[in-house]
Amino acid sequence: MFKEWIKTLRRYFQRANNVLAKDINGKPFSKGNQLIFRLSFWVIACVVVRFLPKGLSEEFIDYIKDIFAIFVGFFVTVLCFVFDKLDTKRVLSEEERDALPVEQRGDAMSDVKLKQEHNYTVRFFYTIGLIILFSTVVIILLIPNIFWEGWFNLDLEKYEFVKSLDAISWGSIKLFIHLSLCVVYRIVVIMLTIKVFYYTTYSVSSLLQVLINKKKLETWI
Repeated sequence: MFKEWIKTLRRYFQRANNVLAKDINGKPFSKGNQLIFRLSFWVIACVVVRFLPKGLSEEFIDYIKDIFAIFVGFFVTVLCFVFDKLDTKRVLSEEERDALPVEQRGDAMSDVKLKQEHNYTVRFFYTIGLIILFSTVVIILLIPNIFWEGWFNLDLEKYEFVKSLDAISWGSIKLFIHLSLCVVYRIVVIMLTIKVFYYTTYSVSSLLQVLINKKKLETWI
């Protein structure tokens, strides 16, 4: 079962990456833009960690743990509520359209809007899934920090690189590995946290815009 679970998660992330690499018209973003987009999360996380030499504070852990637990419950509810609010019909092929009566064929503009809404719906649900998964992973990653705070929250400013090869010892090597693991741990937690907030902002704002357009609520009456 565990092997099947890993395979399912890997398949989901592959599909999510493919979906998020395209706009609502189905056109892929350039590889350069995709690379910059992905690297930006790591760069921001590294900058944030640079200003957190003592690690993740207890207040930060409590805040993230509580708000991400709320996010998971909220977005699971959103998945159930929004499913029938968005159009998931696919665009008919030329042969299928020709087989329909004239009054049911629609026009090119309606087909474009239908395609865009369908693609947005797929993109929205994959985004919600990423928010839930990333939030869950962050909550799990914070658990060791709660039980072994002293091991994870070493103050990096108290240490420096050795200045000569003669100063290298087995103890310094173990300390370097320990500090490296702490830094990687902090970067991953911060990076996933930033991703959760980014995708949350994107999904909420874009969903509101789509629903406003569908209900034609742009103007006052």
